[in-house]
Amino acid sequence: MARHLARIHGTEEDKVNCPFYFKIGACRHADRCSRIHHRPAFSQTILIKHIYRHPTREAELQAAREGRSVDGVEVDQGKAREDFLVFFEDYFSELSKFGQLEALQSPELQAAREGRSVDGVEVDQGKAREDFLVFFEDYFSELSKFGQLEALHICDNLGDHMIGHVYAKFSEEEEAADALNVMNGRYYNGRKMEVEFSPVTDFREARCRDFDEDTCRRGGFCNFMHIKPVPICLIRDMEEDAEEERRREEIERMERRRKDDGRSRRRGERKGGERKRG
Repeated sequence: MARHLARIHGTEEDKVNCPFYFKIGACRHADRCSRIHHRPAFSQTILIKHIYRHPTREAELQAAREGRSVDGVEVDQGKAREDFLVFFEDYFSELSKFGQLEALQSPELQAAREGRSVDGVEVDQGKAREDFLVFFEDYFSELSKFGQLEALHICDNLGDHMIGHVYAKFSEEEEAADALNVMNGRYYNGRKMEVEFSPVTDFREARCRDFDEDTCRRGGFCNFMHIKPVPICLIRDMEEDAEEERRREEIERMERRRKDDGRSRRRGERKGGERKRG
């Protein structure tokens, strides 16, 4: 029995533990999920929730701020959109169990694939890409202060339970704990950071392989991670800069320790001389 439970833990066969939370650290049902979300007390990976401003959502919010109405009746566009997406995902998930769907379509889904809003709000892809790379560099530089980063992933998903998520995996759990303690509650670009440990340590199980191959039919509303690509040359440059910064800080710490030891030794010698004279 114990071997069977260990084998099915975190899989669809597990009727107790949520497989999506186990693999991705996020579940669209949140606290309403019928299965248990085991939140780790420690982990190599931290999750900074909803901190990246997705350009498609930002364009939609801007359109909503401008106000839309039908015959003078105001519609809560955000709530209506969220309700529709829950409905669509429920039916897509259930019907997909019987085979590949060709007829169930949605303007929301098509818009997400094309990087635009269903309301026809266009996104400046060039500026969005530039803003994303600035965001990535900011977070890589800041998080590298706590230790060596093995992975830094920003989600391109549009689902409310994953939009704007940032996952950072450190080489040591202690480094992740230091980052969480310092970063949680701080502000970035006007948003307060909500940081927690994540159960995700193997991103191969969490990421959407179809997205990596540009074939995901769910677009931004997929429940697996759509990890925004980053040029490998940029990552290598930032890793080198972070390593150089850590070496510099280590040299400074050793220098301060040497000076402190010298001062302590001189104080000890003075006290010893005073006792002899006394």
